[in-house]
Amino acid sequence: MEQIKWLLSNLKPYWPLVGLVILGSILEGLGTSFMTYLVKRIMDDVFILKEASKLYMILYLFAGAALIIQIGFFLRNFLMNMVSEKLLMDFRQKMFEAMLYSKVDFFINHPSGDIISRFNNDINAIKNILIDYMLSLIKEPITVILLLGVLVYRDIYLTIIIIFAFPIISYSVKYFGGKKAKYVKLNQERLGIINQHVTQLISGIENVKVFGAEQTFLERFIEANKRLFKAGIKTVFYTVTNSIFNQSTGYIVFGLVLLYGGYRIVHGYTSAGNFISYITALLLIQMPIMETQKGFMNMRSSIPLVKRVQEMLNLPKEKDGHIDINSLLVPIHMKNVYVIIDSKEILKDINLTINPGDKIGIVGPTGAGKSTLLDILPKLVSYKGEVYVNDIPLEDITNRSIRSKIAFASQHVFIFNDSVRNNLLIANPEASDELILKALKLAKAEFLLKLKNGLDTVLGEQGYTVSGGERQRIAIARIFLTNPDILLLDEITSALDVHTEQEIISNIFEVFKDKTILIVAHRLSNIANCNKILYIEDGRILEEGSFEELIKKQGNFYALYRKSR
Repeated sequence: MEQIKWLLSNLKPYWPLVGLVILGSILEGLGTSFMTYLVKRIMDDVFILKEASKLYMILYLFAGAALIIQIGFFLRNFLMNMVSEKLLMDFRQKMFEAMLYSKVDFFINHPSGDIISRFNNDINAIKNILIDYMLSLIKEPITVILLLGVLVYRDIYLTIIIIFAFPIISYSVKYFGGKKAKYVKLNQERLGIINQHVTQLISGIENVKVFGAEQTFLERFIEANKRLFKAGIKTVFYTVTNSIFNQSTGYIVFGLVLLYGGYRIVHGYTSAGNFISYITALLLIQMPIMETQKGFMNMRSSIPLVKRVQEMLNLPKEKDGHIDINSLLVPIHMKNVYVIIDSKEILKDINLTINPGDKIGIVGPTGAGKSTLLDILPKLVSYKGEVYVNDIPLEDITNRSIRSKIAFASQHVFIFNDSVRNNLLIANPEASDELILKALKLAKAEFLLKLKNGLDTVLGEQGYTVSGGERQRIAIARIFLTNPDILLLDEITSALDVHTEQEIISNIFEVFKDKTILIVAHRLSNIANCNKILYIEDGRILEEGSFEELIKKQGNFYALYRKSR
């Protein structure tokens, strides 16, 4: 129950409200118990003794009890919903913040569907725990205790029969709760897979249609949907079976009470009013007992969901250094660097020196590790080995100081659902319109000014209102809004025609001629002006040198050059 204790600890800021919720539960329990007490007075004083004067007094007391119940109901339900909404608001913010500052490795190792499922479905499940389960565990046990007091007061012998049923109910909580927990966890995991299928469809709908892959994707979804259905049915099965077990136990207990109670009335050991009052309390106590048991079972079965939320809120933060640097235009050395992602070596034994102002072209086959090499300097991936920035270990440098001196652009362009202006300003929030216009010109992105609302045009989710090449030019324009020491460019012109590409690359090398540039490219024309070229294959730097040196060597780069001609 460690996860439940953790959940309760998060309610500490709201204990005053939770206290009022408990007060409301007590009021409801007192009102309900008092009504059962009044039943004896109605039976004995009004129906049997026919004392009319007591009827009105009993009705007033009954109305008072009903009012107390409604006040308690309002305090319990409204305030508990307020607490749950506040807690969910806190969890969403904390979870989003945890993802923002977590390691990039987390996003590499977790499918987007699973992350979205945790962020939405699992957090909403917390609300169900608080409202449906925990609220029951606050109110129902209080009602049970108060009604049990009435039962003991009315007839202790009959009540002993009921108490014998408690161990049976306790066993059912453990058994059915454990079974349900297993399938609730499985259900959420498979729901994450369903979300993954949907997100993949949204992001790749054009490819699905062009390749005629609708049936393939449908078949995969149907299979995943069936697995989700099976987990859901198992969850429902154990929930329903548990209810049947509890109700059957209740019927048996009720039958025994009727049998023994009838015997006591027949032999004059108790009055009819006393027994009817007892039966009323017994009928009213069954539902709270069942809801309490159900609450315990559901709470137990929800532990995996709480754990999933807990894991997201406690994501390990990316490591940060303690040294701020003023410049990256200094010698940078990588010594015996390895990058391992999901047990796979992406980069192996990298030894590289980057001098201030170097223009380094990086080439090699797809999957060679070129993009991962660019991820090392901004500390986007974990690595083994040594990386020094002017003799300072990279891990000792603060993330903010080093990233503020790096401009990064990749073929996977990040466009969010906002205006053109705001999509540009993420690179430099202080950029003036004059600087924006200059950046658009250098990136050959003046077309943005001709959109319906110009720079205030909303680009849509993932920038679907513009083409792939246009999205790339937006990403390139961001670079021209910054003043970095190092530029990391990863296939930034892959969707552009050759003429536009050459103009943009020329602009980059001219504007940032005094800066250090690392550029990954398939078209060798893009790296013709680089003073150093790296040929990477299978995660290793196999060749390093100038264009002329590598051509003369007639090795891997030379073969690549011959193929590109």
